[in-house]
Amino acid sequence: MKHLKLLLLMLIINTFVYSSEEVPSKAEVSKLYVATFSRAPDSAGLSYWTNDSGLSLSKIAQSFFDQPETQILYPPSTANGDFVTSVYQNLFNRVPDTAGLNYWENELNTGAFSKNRFIEAVINGALDTAESQDATILNNKNEVGLYFANQGLDNADEARNTMSGVTASGSSITFIKTKIDERNLTSDIWSTYSDQAFSTSTEASFKTIVDSAFGAKANKAGMTVAVYSGSGNSWKYALGDASSTVAMTTDTPVQLYSITKTMTSAKILKLVENGVLSLTDTVSKALTGHADLSSFDASKINLDATIEQLLKHTSGIKTYQNNSAGIQALSTSTLFGTTWKPASLISLVQDNFSNVGTHHYSDTNFILLGMIAEHNGGSNLSQQFTDDFFTPLGISGTLLPRNTLPATLAKPFDDLASQGGSSGFGNLLSAQPFFLTAMGIVTWSAAGMSMTADNVAKWGYELYSVNGQAVSSAVRTMLLNSPTEQNSNYGYGITRVNMTLNGNTVDLYGHGGGGAGYLTILYYSPDTDLSIALLVNSNNTTNNAAIDTFDGGSLYDTCVALFNAYQ
Repeated sequence: MKHLKLLLLMLIINTFVYSSEEVPSKAEVSKLYVATFSRAPDSAGLSYWTNDSGLSLSKIAQSFFDQPETQILYPPSTANGDFVTSVYQNLFNRVPDTAGLNYWENELNTGAFSKNRFIEAVINGALDTAESQDATILNNKNEVGLYFANQGLDNADEARNTMSGVTASGSSITFIKTKIDERNLTSDIWSTYSDQAFSTSTEASFKTIVDSAFGAKANKAGMTVAVYSGSGNSWKYALGDASSTVAMTTDTPVQLYSITKTMTSAKILKLVENGVLSLTDTVSKALTGHADLSSFDASKINLDATIEQLLKHTSGIKTYQNNSAGIQALSTSTLFGTTWKPASLISLVQDNFSNVGTHHYSDTNFILLGMIAEHNGGSNLSQQFTDDFFTPLGISGTLLPRNTLPATLAKPFDDLASQGGSSGFGNLLSAQPFFLTAMGIVTWSAAGMSMTADNVAKWGYELYSVNGQAVSSAVRTMLLNSPTEQNSNYGYGITRVNMTLNGNTVDLYGHGGGGAGYLTILYYSPDTDLSIALLVNSNNTTNNAAIDTFDGGSLYDTCVALFNAYQ
């Protein structure tokens, strides 16, 4: 199918580029402005190119690269991959999928395509699929661009401000046209914009999907779900029980387990971007001067493992989670007053490191990354999360074990035998009253965060969407490009999976989490610009055949159904 798509794309390209030398329309040239400059066309420029230049559309696209504005935006040092990513962001508010990025980067690297021909091809390819999200966003931007130019406006900064917040939503067009009429086009113009809520029918579809998934399970506690589309717009829903006596609500926090890794990796990448760390720094270098570095067993902890290898689970370091006796001893001693520290988890690793460079999922990697973030970031990890992410984004979360356990945290339901009780589904606290405290002690930067579904979905959007504010565009690009097939589609604390959307296979980015009593999932779709979080306070960690509750597959299927319901 991919080969067929590429053949069709080449036919589209040839049709587009080698058409007759007709005078291009303002709409056609406006799209070039959007793609190349990420702004509306200025009135004088648009008039010149369409009325006075005498050039075809292809020649105009080529001439754009002779302009000073283009040379400032894309200096000679700009890598072709970065250029491709910028054009996709300009046109569609998203980064290219991995296959598309690799294809176009190769075409540009080999000289098979010039940059102006690439832009023309991408525009035409999007418009050829008229029902796509890309086409909607591009058409919306083009409508706004023409409206700006037709008002006789020529200020390039205002043209950029105008375009910066246009989305697939028609409300973004209405909003910015009003501001154009008012000549109120300052850099913060979009700060007052709020997207329209999901339609009543869409929200009804969301509810039906969740109700059906929840109702299908014989053994369950509660579920809380959020769908976030930016501009503060979210759909929240909860059902079932947070405990044996309290109902689950949309304000109930749930233990996220490994979704925590998305926050730890984001913090590490911010330190890399700021020059404090490098992806090639080794454990020994990144922890130089740390009081506990000398306690690491060099046969078990690969001191030459790089930060990149820790992020991608290719360090060869084994997980401490297999040491059940050690975990129980650490939990008991901490409960009875021993001061907890992250290095205590590192000391639980039993096996020598091996197979360096091969993907092997291990929580030890992210405990080490948490230690590195604290050692180089100037404060404890929870405070760094709050300062760098939570406060600016208007969200909150609790990272155990150094913070107080949320009183309203949904209680964990699982096979009671997993905590020494009789076999059967129930509240784990009835078998192990100190379970929640012990859980925090052994998870921390790998799996210790709790949040509401609404905050999780917003976090995913702000981290992965081109419209998000959690990280810079450079860090976001680094994140989204990091998963590879050779590494089991795992990247820097991020997984890439596929889903079928309107009959097409598209990528999702995010992370799942699971352990005793909880199962969670967070995914963002560039094609819909939606982030979805599903959190349940139940699991079946013993794989007891008599227990019918949620598993990773059923949560994923529900997530995919929600994405498709939005379409």
